[in-house]
Amino acid sequence: MRIASRCLGVDFSEGRIHFVVTRRIFKRTAVVDTGTLDLSGAASEADVGERMADFLRQTKLRSRRVVAGIPLRDTMLRVLDLPPVEEKHLRQMIGFELERHLPLPVDEIHYDHRVLRRSPAGVRVLVAAVERGILARYRNMLLTAGLPTTALTASILADAEVAGGEAGGEDVTAIYRQGSSGIEIAILRGAEPIGIYRFELPAEEDEEDEAASAAHIARAVRHACLTATGTGRADRVFLAGPNGHDRDGLAQTLELDTVEPLAPNSGVEERQGTAHRLASLGMDDVDRMPNFLPQEQRSGDTGGATAAVVGLGVFAALATSLLLAGQVIHERRTLAMLEDEIDSLSAEVEEARSMQARLREQDALIESFMAAGSGDMSPLSVLTDISRYVKKSIWITEFRMEKGQVDVGGRATNNEDVDQLKIFLDTRDMFRNVETRSNTIRRGDYWKFKLGAELDPDEGADKS
Repeated sequence: MRIASRCLGVDFSEGRIHFVVTRRIFKRTAVVDTGTLDLSGAASEADVGERMADFLRQTKLRSRRVVAGIPLRDTMLRVLDLPPVEEKHLRQMIGFELERHLPLPVDEIHYDHRVLRRSPAGVRVLVAAVERGILARYRNMLLTAGLPTTALTASILADAEVAGGEAGGEDVTAIYRQGSSGIEIAILRGAEPIGIYRFELPAEEDEEDEAASAAHIARAVRHACLTATGTGRADRVFLAGPNGHDRDGLAQTLELDTVEPLAPNSGVEERQGTAHRLASLGMDDVDRMPNFLPQEQRSGDTGGATAAVVGLGVFAALATSLLLAGQVIHERRTLAMLEDEIDSLSAEVEEARSMQARLREQDALIESFMAAGSGDMSPLSVLTDISRYVKKSIWITEFRMEKGQVDVGGRATNNEDVDQLKIFLDTRDMFRNVETRSNTIRRGDYWKFKLGAELDPDEGADKS
């Protein structure tokens, strides 16, 4: 791998994009410049790309090597344990496994992996996947801004690289990033990621209530640790990003001495810390992170001495390709505008179809509820307890309860919300052995799921 002398880190955050340029000076990496673009009022991805282009022209934040990070809500990350396999067959085996672990066909996603550990017993890999449509949107924004991107990855992976403990160690580390709508959490054992999760924030939560925010983060960290390690405790907890809550109260709740911030270097604000970590990894070790970009799209330049041997013919070819690239970008913008118009025309039709489908689902839910057994528990009390953990992004369409078993089916706008609901139910004394009854399947703009569990009447809600 060639070492870059300069790199631009780009962090797509909620409502903002953070930029940090780093440069190698006398074998040391230093921050050259920083900037943050506010996206308030942005109407589309094309608009975001135009704003990025204008912002970069004004600030002169440039580099021939760019590493960009995107939110966890737009990605799918899994840690997989596979049997022993040769490197040349590893990607094919990962594709087979993704068919079981992800609700989308493999040909609808792009994925990359990083080997975490090899042993005679098998290989452990970190797999990062993204829908091709989502990848195209981020790629087009970066192209419109004129950024020659070397790597596109999940932002939290850059934070995890910095916060990881000792290689081969057993200490459990949790890193969390809090946005306006959710919390991203990475769990590591030693330096090895073992679980990465996203939790939605309650819609009714007061953003100014630091205590409530800290309490919700504490619950999310415990659930993430419980899922990844079997215990609800971390040895260390790091905050990636600005502090918007009572960090001391959070540490006390988690029974820790302190919750440490991932302190950025001098000249970088807390909110720009992830962009700085992306740029730093782009300077030294970007290949450690899974890269969403296909090999042929990794157009970043190391900016090193290789440019000195480029002939005039190459410069002429480069000039020609830049003109062609400009035309391609223009055509992509036009296509994006046409797609937006088509989407707006079809919105009313889709809404009518959606309303009809929901009415049918409500009728089916009423019938399944009325048919639920009377047993030791009231179906109403069980459904009420489940509903406490159902967010606005999830709605129940099926409910069955018979002989100490309960099945709940429904839809979710986000696959991660189904995982979160399963984790929450698993922590309730009322339910045991919570499991997925059928694979979560994507149907248009929503995910169809079915969960099941055993009921414990001695620990449940009010009996009938």
